[in-house]
Amino acid sequence: MTETTFSQSLRRGLGSAILELQKNQERARYRELVLRCCLRDISYDWQCEGTKGDYLYYAVWAIREPEYFLEPVIQKFHSRCNDKLFFQLARILYLYAGDGYAVARETLYTKYDYFAQKGEKLLQNFHVDEGMQWDELACTLWCFEGFAAFKRYANAVGEMCIKKPHRRTAYDLWYRHRAEDKFGKERIEKFYSSACGKSLAIAALVDSIEAEDSYYERERTEKIQPTVDMLLQAAKEAATDENPRLKMHSFLMECKYTIMNRASEQERIELAQAVLREEDKTVKALLLLQFWPNVFPIDIMPLLAYAQSEHELLAGAAMDTLREHKDKRLHELAMQLLENKGLESGALSLLYRNYRKSDDAVILRAMEKTKTISHDVQMDLRDIYTHHRSTAALPILLRAYQKGDCSFCRCGIVQAMQHCGVLTDDMLEECLYDSYDDTRKFARRVKRRRERAASGAE
Repeated sequence: MTETTFSQSLRRGLGSAILELQKNQERARYRELVLRCCLRDISYDWQCEGTKGDYLYYAVWAIREPEYFLEPVIQKFHSRCNDKLFFQLARILYLYAGDGYAVARETLYTKYDYFAQKGEKLLQNFHVDEGMQWDELACTLWCFEGFAAFKRYANAVGEMCIKKPHRRTAYDLWYRHRAEDKFGKERIEKFYSSACGKSLAIAALVDSIEAEDSYYERERTEKIQPTVDMLLQAAKEAATDENPRLKMHSFLMECKYTIMNRASEQERIELAQAVLREEDKTVKALLLLQFWPNVFPIDIMPLLAYAQSEHELLAGAAMDTLREHKDKRLHELAMQLLENKGLESGALSLLYRNYRKSDDAVILRAMEKTKTISHDVQMDLRDIYTHHRSTAALPILLRAYQKGDCSFCRCGIVQAMQHCGVLTDDMLEECLYDSYDDTRKFARRVKRRRERAASGAE
């Protein structure tokens, strides 16, 4: 590999980078590239991918100089990091600690104590949520101390609740679910019950949790049923905002559901007619986005024209609405858009239910015209080739595998390769070292099946 190819593979979390480190006798030349990735967030979407900490730790050990990386990782971890980088560094240090590096374990405890001392003054903004980072460290310490770490954290958060009672939060819901999975809901509730009468901190924590649960229950039950007129008014107001789609989404979140959840067929028809009548393209798009795929209740012909609009939001809304319709007109439109506008037209989404094997050549030509594969393209290719089979899909899926940045979607690409019968043994070997857990698990299952089949054939 060239250093550029290696860097791209490592950043994307491809197993080929790990294999290169294992097999190349000159692996030390990649040392700075690996360190650079350790000290910066290399996730695409950590909420679906998870941290790449394990993957990077494999890379560290493949270079066979773990001490070289440890001190820079510790220094970076002690600085103020954005959440995604923090999770990555915490995972790397946890793995170092598990391999007997006492200084890594001490570093985790030092950072935990730092957050505990800040208490109600923990920083919280879009990029840095120290409360969530503290949650993550608390979960990490379970692995060292078990339930004792949970009890210590509960007391610390309870003290924070006493000092700042107006703060409507205790644990993040994510932390609470993880704790229940780890220790069992019954054990946690038993601890709360027995400790409430003895500890003001635990009592404050329990009050905070109950208040938070009551808040979410009220939000769940106090539902507003949006009418067509309400949606139209909200769309007109949102259209003047800098981010109309997000503004409209915020309105629908307040309603707790869109008109599709409980609307009658007549109400859906009225909304569809309102879409067609509306002259403002942004308002039209925002209304159209309220339809789930495959539920537009009148003829889709106008939507075919919208999908070809130069108005980006309107074209995207039309694509979203049409993606699960099966109609030969959509196949013709997809081919036309792919030829004229390429992958960024969103045309691949129309092939989910309208794919033909002859489309492979058109898709490949469109892919060859772009240097990067977007998240949407990854998802569309995953959906197409896990629902349809084509042995000619290999160059398409291989390009998506190598050039796509999302490791979560890459798992779907690998599954599509297997579905189409084009997942080679070499590719399978790479997948055993992929950054995404489910890809590695899938590769192990496929490899075991192939080995059993091979031994049976003998």
